Amino acid sequence: MICDADGIAAIILAAGYSFQMREFKPLLKLGDFTAVEHAVRCFFQAGISDVRVVVGYRALEVIDALKNYDVRIIINNHFNEGMYSSVQEGVKTLEAEVRAFFILPADNPLVRASTVNKILARYHSAGKPGIIYPAINSLRGHPKLISAKYINTIVNTSYPDGLKGLLKNLEHDAVDVEVTDVAVRLDMNTQEDRRFLLNHLNNRAAITFDSCCQILQTIRVNPYFQAHCYLVAGLALALTNHLNKAGAFLDVDTVLAGALLHDVVHCHKERALANSLLLADMSYPQVAEISAVNLSKEVSKSKPLSESDVIFLADKMVMNQQIISISEYFTTLLKKHGRDRKTRRAILRKLKQAELIKKKVETKIGRPIDTIKLIDSIKPNTALPDNTKAASRPAEHKYTRLQDLSNKANSGSKTGSKLCLEKNGVVFDEVLYTILTHIDFSGSMVQTARELGISYRSALGKIKTVEDSWRILLIHTQVGEGTRLTPLAQELLHKFRSVKHEIDHLTQELNMKSTTSLKLPL
Repeated sequence: MICDADGIAAIILAAGYSFQMREFKPLLKLGDFTAVEHAVRCFFQAGISDVRVVVGYRALEVIDALKNYDVRIIINNHFNEGMYSSVQEGVKTLEAEVRAFFILPADNPLVRASTVNKILARYHSAGKPGIIYPAINSLRGHPKLISAKYINTIVNTSYPDGLKGLLKNLEHDAVDVEVTDVAVRLDMNTQEDRRFLLNHLNNRAAITFDSCCQILQTIRVNPYFQAHCYLVAGLALALTNHLNKAGAFLDVDTVLAGALLHDVVHCHKERALANSLLLADMSYPQVAEISAVNLSKEVSKSKPLSESDVIFLADKMVMNQQIISISEYFTTLLKKHGRDRKTRRAILRKLKQAELIKKKVETKIGRPIDTIKLIDSIKPNTALPDNTKAASRPAEHKYTRLQDLSNKANSGSKTGSKLCLEKNGVVFDEVLYTILTHIDFSGSMVQTARELGISYRSALGKIKTVEDSWRILLIHTQVGEGTRLTPLAQELLHKFRSVKHEIDHLTQELNMKSTTSLKLPL
């Protein structure tokens, strides 16, 4: 869910020398994008359109890397004076309508958009505090949200410790918001840090609880099995919390998603659809791997505990919507299926693996796992029936109509002008422009539909109507890579954006107060 971002700006610091790294950090590649691009995309995906990047050292290269992004570039000619000079230069540019602003160093590039939205939600609900820090296990990280009331203080005051000195002085007006995003603490000062970030990027499963519920609903998992998934998730999260406090630093979102979807592909007859949702569109390779964890699980004595280890263990402690011991679980399996020699060997192999994980967990947390209290807040949106034959389904999501989305898109224009491109009686309009823009940033049709509040079917139908009528291809979906725009779609977006800007500019110059519509034939 995207929070209200009106009056919120984001300042990304990308001006320093990167002495510690010995390579220029803002332009280091992490996957498909540079570090500074990741930072920019995070805020755009969170719904913040006012993004400013402070540049200094190798400024022209950074500017070139961001040429396809609608960001404001701020030149810091005093970047050799340290990071605080970049903070000051960025803050100087903030207009009176800015209510608060994020500060994010470019070497903290993998913060999730959901984390930014959690900070914004706290800002709107906590009486507008002066500074909000994201924190994981009570350890503060980036980005920080700072109230505009401190603009003059930042611009006109210098501190020996720079930004740290400023924040220390403002501690009385600061609050923390607990997040599950480990990236708030992940910077990039060494090559080892970079390798860690790359590993985190490749493995993370940026999938929300609502997304998991939507998947369970879409593939029509029966209520009894849903209840099992929620119970496994509650136990897995409880184990994860204790392990992280002991220094394991597991990704909570991955555990949650993996536990909720851990066996969907394995046991559901519509496994092709499940794979499509998990791999092709949403591009969550780690969750897809964990979803089949019961099929092929290998446990290493020497390797650290992983998210899949925790989920595997939790799954082997839940049966018939009850938490039981590992020995009870496997004793029941052996009684039911142990007559077959091959099946018996497989069950005993999994028992050995579960016992090894249990021992590793208890060694790490320093206590028996049966003393850990279940997190019971992981529940579906609607109550699940006790009767396993019941066929009730979760409540349907209330989607926005495409017409409402069209009105919302047009209301974003200062002039109220409307633009559409027409061919064969079918139009490429503001709605399609909005949908494709979101796909371009998120790489996911499902996530785009969710963020815009429209149904997946409506969004896809809008795209397919234009594709079929115009005989073109706008999107391309590939397993493991998500949904991407084709080069033609990118070109159409660019042209639409340029023409729209010119129309708005012309309408303002002519002082046209009424709504202006323009339909361009192709």
